[in-house]
Amino acid sequence: MELSGRDSFPIIENVWVSYFTYLWHKRWWLTLLLLSLLVGASYVSLFYPSTVTDVVVLAIIVFALGFFASAYIETEGAFMRQFAERNGFIYKGSILTNSEIGSLFSQGKAGKGEHAIKGEFLGRPFHFFYYSYTAGAGRSQHKYYFTVFDFEFQNKFPRMYVDARKGFDMAASWKRRGLAPLSLESNEWNRKFSLYITPGTQITALQIFTPDVMHDFLNLTKPDDVEIIANQLYIYHTGKIKTKKELEGLHSLSKHLVENITHVLEGVKV
Repeated sequence: MELSGRDSFPIIENVWVSYFTYLWHKRWWLTLLLLSLLVGASYVSLFYPSTVTDVVVLAIIVFALGFFASAYIETEGAFMRQFAERNGFIYKGSILTNSEIGSLFSQGKAGKGEHAIKGEFLGRPFHFFYYSYTAGAGRSQHKYYFTVFDFEFQNKFPRMYVDARKGFDMAASWKRRGLAPLSLESNEWNRKFSLYITPGTQITALQIFTPDVMHDFLNLTKPDDVEIIANQLYIYHTGKIKTKKELEGLHSLSKHLVENITHVLEGVKV
């Protein structure tokens, strides 16, 4: 079975499949031991309840959760590291996002970037990374996950946001805050996407979202939100990408969009 460089993982096609395979083939004895201890301790706690047994069960549960979580994080990291190695990029691990200017990064609290990959395309830097933040409190608290691509242009442009209209998420007010809707000439585009622009920048928007660029968006199998803000292009994929095919697909999409939009932006006068 083919291995990836310094990883002890075979080539990962699916994170969850590789995770369970890793537990069974590499940590099978500890996995079985923990599961046996959990079953045994739960039985004792149920039929012979006491403070001591409750403490023991809690300790086993905490250790087991830590072990399984650690194994999953290791698998997730190997997945992103393999992607970086295949494409000649650099795997960075954690990444600070407090300097990111995309509107996603101002949402919620406890924002965290992880398993970041750094590279260059057309001579300009870019990153892939997982991002999460928490919103709400108490029982209504929820954690949101994204896979993010960001690319840095040479020039600055007014903020624009392409909303891919996926379920309830299309109503998120932060996407269009301070922006105005703009309908384009394609009815098919307007059915599938919503474009929001900085007021007064309609001419610039029409220079960017040409029929060719709209055609590229309409050909996407799984369209994601796209934001242009200052000198940054962001692609926001809802959820953490877990398969090699989908991650390579996002990579291909990001290159295609950057190539097309960069070509258009070269002729844009702001």
